[in-house]
Amino acid sequence: MGFQAIESSLPKFYKKFFPVFFHQEIPEESFATCSNCAMICQDKNEFENVDQLRRKPFLASTKCCTYYPRLPNYLVGGLLSDNDPALKEGQIRIRQAIKRKIGITPYGVRPPGKYSLLYREGIDTFGHSRYLRCPYYHIENGNCTIWKYREAVCSTYFCKTVAGMNGKMFWNALRIYLSSIEESLCEYVLLQMNFDSKDILSKFVSAPFSKNGNNSKAGRLSIEEMDDLPPGENAYKDMWKNWVNKEEAFYKTTYEIVNALTRKDLENITGVHQEVLFKDLQSAFNKMVKIPKVVKLHPGQKSKLKNEGMFNVHFEGDDVAFGLPKVIFQYFDFTEDEAKPYKEIQTLLAENENIELDDTLILSLYQNGVLINGEA
Repeated sequence: MGFQAIESSLPKFYKKFFPVFFHQEIPEESFATCSNCAMICQDKNEFENVDQLRRKPFLASTKCCTYYPRLPNYLVGGLLSDNDPALKEGQIRIRQAIKRKIGITPYGVRPPGKYSLLYREGIDTFGHSRYLRCPYYHIENGNCTIWKYREAVCSTYFCKTVAGMNGKMFWNALRIYLSSIEESLCEYVLLQMNFDSKDILSKFVSAPFSKNGNNSKAGRLSIEEMDDLPPGENAYKDMWKNWVNKEEAFYKTTYEIVNALTRKDLENITGVHQEVLFKDLQSAFNKMVKIPKVVKLHPGQKSKLKNEGMFNVHFEGDDVAFGLPKVIFQYFDFTEDEAKPYKEIQTLLAENENIELDDTLILSLYQNGVLINGEA
């Protein structure tokens, strides 16, 4: 466990746009082990072991990547302009998508209409449907081929959070904040390039990826979408105008426009709505990282001190379980008169028990209810 800057969890592309707030530290999401997925059912009879499947429902061939990212135009352009060898496979896949013309819009690379409908209407499909597997997911190594230019949802999703429910609320607030930036920047570059963003949304971008989910295409598919075909030639030309068959150049141009912006430019583009979302994000951050100076063992946990062996910690919300030396919690089991700041307890554990108890673990134990407010 440890802490890291908020911005370190997000695409580096945005770093110059973020205010100082994003330099603040948050706990690393060490329970969400993407390289060794904690949500994959390892039982050989995974479809027969219902309880195991309920707790670890993801397939190894999909993990949580049963989601089709809605890549903003400028991020597509950034990906295609980048010389990083690690992005070669992702660039190939994006170029293949552009060639197929399915989901290719001036707004960015979007999920096909049929995919969006199935994603919206599927039951218990997340992490489990091979059909819904992300087109940028590398099956052989279980990694993302476009990670450097991932969008808001992929940047902020964690199957388990160190800070429990308040951690989930923080990541959700950050997702909404980033999604709003994506929408604003997409519309800005379309305006700069003489496109009508509302016209594109209403005619060519399937729900639920429009702003309000109420456009004319909501819940309905064309013949082409039903049969996994590109739009009709005239419709595609109408959408792309003089950039038709020059889509890659278009995306690269949108990237150049956005990349030339300053933080002040972004503030002007996103406006007061973004300020409101930023305040929501700050509030969620404070709830996640701030804990009382004095914390003590929850009364409901005291019975574990009588058991033999380790103290078994269980975070029910994320089904996380691990063991810690019982002596740690004996130091947190005190009366009101014996109350000590947790910083003092950390020092005592280091001096008396040779145990280094880091701040992240204390925060996690508090946010998940094992430790509670011990201040009088």
